[in-house]
Parts: sequence; structure tokens; C-alpha cells
Amino acid sequence: MLSIKFIIFGILYSIALVLPGFGGATVAMVCGFYERLIQCVGRLVRDFKKNLPFLFPFVIGMIIGIVLTVLGLNYIITNYEIIFTFGIVGLIIGSVPSIYKKSKINFSKLKGSHVIPFCLAGLAMVILAVSGVGGSIELGVSTPLQVINQIWIGFVSSVGPMIPGISGGTLVMVFCGAEGYAYIMGTLRALQLLDLLPYVVGALLGVSMLAKFMKMCFARFPDATYSAILGAMIFSIVPMLDPLYVEMNKSLMHGLMCAIVCLACAVTVYVLLYYANKNKPANNGSILTDKSE
Repeated sequence: MLSIKFIIFGILYSIALVLPGFGGATVAMVCGFYERLIQCVGRLVRDFKKNLPFLFPFVIGMIIGIVLTVLGLNYIITNYEIIFTFGIVGLIIGSVPSIYKKSKINFSKLKGSHVIPFCLAGLAMVILAVSGVGGSIELGVSTPLQVINQIWIGFVSSVGPMIPGISGGTLVMVFCGAEGYAYIMGTLRALQLLDLLPYVVGALLGVSMLAKFMKMCFARFPDATYSAILGAMIFSIVPMLDPLYVEMNKSLMHGLMCAIVCLACAVTVYVLLYYANKNKPANNGSILTDKSE
């Protein structure tokens, strides 16, 4: 029987992949299935049967999420962009305590292996935020260069599904501009899937490499990896805060409504994760405890 929970995870994950601003890995970290996802992708062939009960409903959910996004969710989110953005900020804020607790990092005994990755990841998020969008890489299938560009952009945007705090959609806009993002969305809407095959090839290549890399980081450098993830997630909020200042100046009531939505989402995800972690067995198959290769 398909797990409804994993289908919902897949829907949320794929929506975050398609839309710029909120990466799929961030959703996975917020919802608590990031480590399992990394483990499944990193050992897809070797443990295929073992991972199938998670992957099969998860992929079904991803397909549903992509269809929902392409057919109308993008329009809805565009019309309520500010409120949606602050709902995302709330989800991130509410998930940080759970991730911090899971990392077992003692704040009173911080080391360089905690502070340096945290700061570097945060700096990377700030640089990405201030770099702006409007790149000039052209996508398509009309010329060999456009095909190569698609493979490269697919590879680069695969960071979003694997590393929390980074949005694959945002990376597409950074390197290709709004035209590149519109090309991908328009091709999906028109069901011209073969035209996106080079992008998919690059993305699959990037995901397979990054999953193994992140699995290795968790196994060998858990403290530094969690510190970097916390830095990336916390500082990914920074570029989202500017619209609140703008909205507060335009309409105090609208700004307060955004703040209330943010707070409600933060409290909701904090409570859900608190009880989920409280009722979770001590050894839940985390990749941190999986020493076999």
C-alpha cells in the first residue's frame, strides 16, 4: 500500500524544485526526510528493493507536484507571492531548532569545524542573493551550443534538490535569466519533454554525484555538514526579508498579515517536528549510522 506521507513529501519536494526561491532539499530538511533521500539516491542501484517503499510513492508525488505546478499553482503563487514567501520563511525558521537538535552540536562548546562551515555557507547564500538574476546563457535544442548549455544548467541546478538553502529554479534564473526559466516552464506546459532531455540528463548526473558527496559528508564530517546546512538555510532567508520592508511601507496591514502568516507557519512546523522527533525511534536508519558500503 502506498504511503500517503511519502506521496505528500514528493508533491512538496517537486513544487519546491520547479519554483524559484525555495529548494527541494530545504523542503526535505524541513519535513525530516532529507537524510533518507540522500541515502536512497546515493545507493539507488545497490539497495533498490530496500528503498522502493519510499521511492515509489515519492516519485508518484513528484509527478503530481510537477503537474500541479505547471497547470496552475505557479499562477496562484504569483498572485500571492509575498504571503507565500513569508510562509516559506516561517517554515525555515520553525525547522531550524529541530535540525540544530538533530545535529547534536553544543552551542556552548562551538569549534572551528562548526563556525567556519556555517559562515562559509551563509556567505555563499548572501553572494547568491546579491548576484541578482538575468544571466545570458541561452537554452534550447536548435544548436549544439544550446544543448550543451541545457546539460550544464541541469547539472548546476541539481544543487537545489540535494543541498538545503539553495533553489534550483533560482540558479536557472541566475545563469539564464527569466527567459531561461520561462523556456523550461513553457516547454513543460506544452509537454515538449524531449526538448528538455539534455536538461534532465545534466540534472540526473549532478544529483547522483551530489548525493554520494553529501552521504560522504554526513558519514565523515557530520558536525561540519550540519553546521553548513544550518548556515545555508538561515541565510537563505535574508533575500526574502526585503519584500516585508517594502510591504510594510506600502501597507502596514498587508505587512502585518505577512508577518502573521510567517509566525503561524513557523509555530506549526516547529510543533509538528517536535512531536515527530519525540516519537521517532533512536535509530531510524539515518545515514549517519550507516557505515556499510
